[in-house]
Amino acid sequence: MIKNQFRLIFAICFSVILSTLIPKGTIAFSPLHYTPPTQVTLEMYVLNTNGSVAPGRPRCQTNDNRYGCTFVPNNDSYRYPFTSNTITIGIENHTQNGVQQGYLLNVVPQEMDPGHAASSVQAQAIAARTYAYNQINTYGTLNNSTERQVYIPYRYHVLSAAGKTVVDQAVAGQVYLSLPNNTDPIAAFFGQDNDVWTTGRSQSYLKSIYDPISRSEGQDIGTSNGGMGQKAAGRWGAGRTAEYPGQGSEWTVRWDTAQQILAHYYTGINFIGLSPDPPDDYRFNILDVPGLPGTLYMRPGESITDLSVYFQNSGNSDWPVIPVYPGGSCPQAGHRTYLSYHLYNASNSSAVAFAIEKYGLCQANSGALTRGNYAWISNVRLKIPNGTPPGNYKLRLDVQIDGRWLSGLQGTNHWPTQDIEVVVDPGGMGGEPEVSINHPPAVFTTEVWRRYGERFGFSWTPVNGADYFDIRYRSREFLSNKKWSDIAWTAELDNNPTRSLYDYVNCWKDRHEYQFQVRGQLGPDGDESAWKTTYTKLKILPFLSISNVTRGYATFFELDSPDQTHTADLYVTNEGGGTLQWQATVSTANGQTWMTVSPTSGTDDRTVVLTITKPGGLGTYTGQLTFTITNSNPDACNQAINGNNRVTVDITAFVLEHVEKRYLPIILKGAVP
Repeated sequence: MIKNQFRLIFAICFSVILSTLIPKGTIAFSPLHYTPPTQVTLEMYVLNTNGSVAPGRPRCQTNDNRYGCTFVPNNDSYRYPFTSNTITIGIENHTQNGVQQGYLLNVVPQEMDPGHAASSVQAQAIAARTYAYNQINTYGTLNNSTERQVYIPYRYHVLSAAGKTVVDQAVAGQVYLSLPNNTDPIAAFFGQDNDVWTTGRSQSYLKSIYDPISRSEGQDIGTSNGGMGQKAAGRWGAGRTAEYPGQGSEWTVRWDTAQQILAHYYTGINFIGLSPDPPDDYRFNILDVPGLPGTLYMRPGESITDLSVYFQNSGNSDWPVIPVYPGGSCPQAGHRTYLSYHLYNASNSSAVAFAIEKYGLCQANSGALTRGNYAWISNVRLKIPNGTPPGNYKLRLDVQIDGRWLSGLQGTNHWPTQDIEVVVDPGGMGGEPEVSINHPPAVFTTEVWRRYGERFGFSWTPVNGADYFDIRYRSREFLSNKKWSDIAWTAELDNNPTRSLYDYVNCWKDRHEYQFQVRGQLGPDGDESAWKTTYTKLKILPFLSISNVTRGYATFFELDSPDQTHTADLYVTNEGGGTLQWQATVSTANGQTWMTVSPTSGTDDRTVVLTITKPGGLGTYTGQLTFTITNSNPDACNQAINGNNRVTVDITAFVLEHVEKRYLPIILKGAVP
């Protein structure tokens, strides 16, 4: 009791001393709990159509009908509604002359079209609110242009009823973003678009993030400060390579919640005001499952093998993983972090099978998958348990850390899940003449290739007397952005009594995925049954690639800095089947030895560490890292496809007088797919 009284007296005295030493108006330290503002003060300018301030920086005037002062210029019904060019309005809601002129309700549709997916628009609303809070803290008074956020009177008012509903739902809840153990808003920068890597800044929550959905159509526009690209956010919400639902090609995953999008672009953030409150420490986002054919059609006991699953640590804590060093391999047991999946019925009401298979996570040269970073697990097998009744299901991807499922399946604090639609169909269910496909392995391997005598294929069994069959197929390359619906079917057989289909393997057919369809009929002129579908990935012939560098690697040294060495991990990958042996060599234009590689040889997939030592004085130094195929079984396809059995990576080292430290080392934009 005496100690507590002493602490109270000391705290009061300390507070009095501070109040006498700190001048009025000076902020000594942030309050423990941040109180969000309810109003914002704006300087109102005439704007260009892109949202920037018009030349000469003209201010809005009473009854002004110029763009920026109104969203509908030159229209007497939509003149500037305020009496001053500096206004104070409600952040969430403000009625002026009977019209809704609230700040966020007019900012959000101006920054992102309500025609985007609802999760994308809500992500924009939360980012916009967070940014506004932060800027009010920093500057006090804002303006209505792209120098802050674009606010234009009547933008919300002219929306359709459906558009207003989307914006209303996005803005509801007063949610914003902060860092752990802090309620202050972060500087949630955002811009029009980003490419496959976002721009990293010095703030911990603005890391450079791998954004694979933006690989084909994304480009850096207005995101030099880092953070979320608005078009990129639209892609994740739509689950497509374009920003709007129904455009571009279908992506393998879609994010239906704003928190998935925001936790992806802003590293290690908390959600303040979101209900139910999602977990902050352990979260994950599935980024891609290359080659996934959309909805799966599978039989009980069937598997789709050799898939790769890319996923991100989107939480506030690093994930414990087993480090793998050069020459080592990922062990089968002893893991703390696993990728797994469960089978749920279509209504999500119950799990049919739990933790069907688990895959331990290893990391090259590191014992942690740090916040914001991504990893992938290859050779994943998706299996439908034997005895599963016919019907519609969902395979739910999940991550387990130290026994805890991150999707919240064993608790009440849920993080959004990622599901794969599955139709379980044993075949031959009806009474009409049709077929039951004798499903081949989902991925043809070298062993299958040998068994079929350098051919691949499958067979089918007639049902209810079917004796004539039609066959068609379509295919696409691995990692293709083409959606299946955009690929035309090719007829292979028509009214044919054969019961199998095989073809020879070559380098131009390999590393493709195929959809085959078969239907049966009674006699050559009988009624045709419904199509039965099977899916195959052809992965037989070896093919060497460097999976995380497509053009080159560059790094920067400062002339007088003690920093003399930079390293980079390059991932040597056998994209095909069989086995592949390779050798790595380095060469420099000036003949000097300023870079090394380890290991210098290997088999199939390995992580190669490139070490670059500052090569000399001021200047630009170039070299090459070359991977050469030394042996493969069967013969590798690099010679046939590329004209040689080598893959080269151009290396550039710059020695400059001064380099901004936070960008060291750097991989050139576009160098990583």
